[in-house]
Amino acid sequence: MNVLNKLTKKNLLLNKKRTVVTIIGIMLSTALVCAVAGLVTSAQQTFVNLIKNSDGDYHISFSNVPQEQQKYITQNNAVDSYYTTKELGYSEFDSIQNEDKPYIYVVSMNEKAFEKGAYKLIEGRMAQNENEIVIPQHLIDNGRVKINVGDKITLNVGTRELMDGSKLNQKNPYLASSSKEYIYQETGKAEDNEDYEEQIVDGQKREYTVVGIMKRPNTGLEPYSAPGYTAVTYSNDEKNADGTDKITSIGTKLNTNASNEILSAEENEKSVTADATIKKLQTANFYVTLKNPKEYENVMNQIKNTIEAETDSEIEVDINKDLLRFEGVLSESILGVLYRIAGVIIVIIVVSSVFVIRNSFSISVSEKTKQYGMLASVGATKKQIKRSVLLEGLYIGIIAIPLGILLGIVAIIILLWIVNLLLVDMMEGTSFVYDVPGMAILISVVISGITIFLSCLIPAIKASKIPPIEAIRGTDDIKIKTRKIKTSKLTKKLFGIGGVIARKNLKRNRKKYRTTVVSLVVSISIFIALSSFLTYGQMMTGSYYTDLSYNIAVNGGNETLYEKVATWSGIKSYSYSYQTSAEIDVNKYGTDFAKEELENKKQIYEEDFPENVGKYEYNTLGLTIVMVNNDYFKSYVKSLGMNEKDYSNIAILGDDMMHYLGQGKSKVEHYFNVKAGESMEVTMDDEQKQIKISKITTERPMGYESCYTEGGYLFVSEDYPVVTKDKSELNSGNLCIDAQKPSEIENKLTDLKKEGEDFEDIMITNLAEYADQQKRIIILVSIFLYGFIAVITLIGVTNIFNTITTNMILRSKEFANLKSIGMTTKEFNKMIKLESIMYGAKSLLIGIPIGLLGSYAIFKSFTNSIDFGFIVPWQAIIISVIFVFIIVGLTMKYSLNKINKQNIIETIRQDNI
Repeated sequence: MNVLNKLTKKNLLLNKKRTVVTIIGIMLSTALVCAVAGLVTSAQQTFVNLIKNSDGDYHISFSNVPQEQQKYITQNNAVDSYYTTKELGYSEFDSIQNEDKPYIYVVSMNEKAFEKGAYKLIEGRMAQNENEIVIPQHLIDNGRVKINVGDKITLNVGTRELMDGSKLNQKNPYLASSSKEYIYQETGKAEDNEDYEEQIVDGQKREYTVVGIMKRPNTGLEPYSAPGYTAVTYSNDEKNADGTDKITSIGTKLNTNASNEILSAEENEKSVTADATIKKLQTANFYVTLKNPKEYENVMNQIKNTIEAETDSEIEVDINKDLLRFEGVLSESILGVLYRIAGVIIVIIVVSSVFVIRNSFSISVSEKTKQYGMLASVGATKKQIKRSVLLEGLYIGIIAIPLGILLGIVAIIILLWIVNLLLVDMMEGTSFVYDVPGMAILISVVISGITIFLSCLIPAIKASKIPPIEAIRGTDDIKIKTRKIKTSKLTKKLFGIGGVIARKNLKRNRKKYRTTVVSLVVSISIFIALSSFLTYGQMMTGSYYTDLSYNIAVNGGNETLYEKVATWSGIKSYSYSYQTSAEIDVNKYGTDFAKEELENKKQIYEEDFPENVGKYEYNTLGLTIVMVNNDYFKSYVKSLGMNEKDYSNIAILGDDMMHYLGQGKSKVEHYFNVKAGESMEVTMDDEQKQIKISKITTERPMGYESCYTEGGYLFVSEDYPVVTKDKSELNSGNLCIDAQKPSEIENKLTDLKKEGEDFEDIMITNLAEYADQQKRIIILVSIFLYGFIAVITLIGVTNIFNTITTNMILRSKEFANLKSIGMTTKEFNKMIKLESIMYGAKSLLIGIPIGLLGSYAIFKSFTNSIDFGFIVPWQAIIISVIFVFIIVGLTMKYSLNKINKQNIIETIRQDNI
């Protein structure tokens, strides 16, 4: 046994090239497994950090929790940590020039809440006492207030409410400029009711010193429609959140009994303001992080129900959806899909690596067949020969696996360093983090060990079964059949005698031919399948995060406004639109989904109004017609690959709809059963009209990227002849602007709003920060998606290169024999060209169908979250066809260059070692 061990080591050392190639193959396989596992865990942590940095570090938020009930949060065993903020109230500020946002909204918190709440200082420091305040940058930019660090401001902070006493918060727009429709929906009151007027009550005069300027809080804390600019002062009331102490506005601590004494009946009239202040300070907003985020729903409902049962009033709760999504909690988790796909990729890596490494060991066994025969002839048992091959794998694995792990870790670190370098200005304080847990490394070692074992097993069994005499004679690989092997006359005509020899040789030595074809098939099928992963990954990301093409949105505009904006500098592009509606016969043009939706609508209506059962027919579906300004519509048409000169007659249908099926699953549905080039009959203003659909697409124009409506949209130009209404009769749509400096354009629009009746009703929203955040997430996901594709492509190219070069080198003696009997270089090259064509053609015929099956398997993995419908990866198939012949041809040429440099006589005499 020791002799065989020594012989195995000696063979590895003597055949250094083969050993090095095999070690590199295993290293690459291990590195790829480690890199994939590491990239997934690093991606998860990066996304988690990004969400915490932008939206806040919490799982659940509870708003305005009363003092006595705060113990249900602070003493809850399921709660890992929490931070609190307190709403002090609103104050009018005369210097503010934005009529839609006339207030400063003051909240108090400590350093922990400021940091975990995703507040970002630009200048100065955090407030350190109740007389200091941090103001937001958009109070200066958007509110046009001239204020600096060190200035003193006086605020009259009170409660914002309607005249009827209903409380208002940041989610309720300023009523003087809003449509007030939301109140009508909530209360059913007529829009001219005087209760619509809002006021600030129980105001308390406070003087603050501005000690810092911060970025605009995220939209969860301050929606774009919020009426107040959020400003932060200091409090440190978390230690009192268990209900033992209370803090008044002047900083005096009161216990419950003392509070009751102060607010006794005889003093009640004099202390209404103090009572309101104490009640306000007795409530707090809690932002809770759980020990086990998967229990968020139970914990949230338990706390909410307990508090509401005791107080007989509702408290507002919310979840940090994106954080839960990237922590893998929500059922529609992107992370869950990422892990499933990572599992598929690792399986693919293992399968492809088994072929690559198995080829190396099979070739090693083929080289040493004569040697194994001689060992068997002098007494070596089958078990010993089998163990010798497995031992070779063990020795190589001991060297290759640690090097592969190291290579994988280094590759991840370098990749993340490069990405951080490139995206330093886009990440808003977040960077790609390196996070490869020990379990990922252990999994990589185990998987690589299994890969090596499987790769060695078949060659080891084969080596142990070869009869000694047959092994010594070397007749196992090539089987000569009694019948004559024929080739077509076309082969001889196109490729000459070299082509005939190549064809016959491949028929005789099918095993070596099969090895190369299998390697190519694996590479092709992997590439096609993983290209589908890229497609579905991008589509899924787009369903959660929208890559907005604009950063300023204006509602309620008119043609006068649009004409003015068109003359402004600093605008990269803009789009405005008008809307009208049409009705379409669902029985004639609707899909099954559309018919089901209408039927559901009918059932709900008749359940609510039983007296109207059977009175109304639900057989028409609404279609929103969007007329986009001509200049932008031309560019939109061109981006879809259509002729912009025909813009006035083009109608583009966007009728896709994300249909939520429950349990975190969704499916993309369509409303109309119509194809591009077909016409639909629509009813507009009681007239029947024909509309020809030029194209059906999911790529929407600016302002409608993430908009969905029942029946979908039909996008046309201002000059579309079917719509005959005057623009004044149409519903105004959005003005969307992609500005170089959004704050400057926002200020111009704000100034314009004050000029007269034409502009006083417009609503301006600066989406710059939101658009940047969405873009950052999309870029992050894209980097990892393309990274996976790059990894798989590297596997494929390595697999093909190793297999073909190894087989070519092993055939050196065969080629030398052909040259020695007079085969010319021209004939020799023709022979190799034919082999390349045969390798490529056969591998494509097998690889493409297998790749399509892999694509379908990946599609089914994504349908656990969103069903987009299966998409045939035509582009990947075309790329595979082209690149297979290019890679095979270049690899063959590389191998031939090495072979042509060899001496014919020495090559014929050599025994591979």
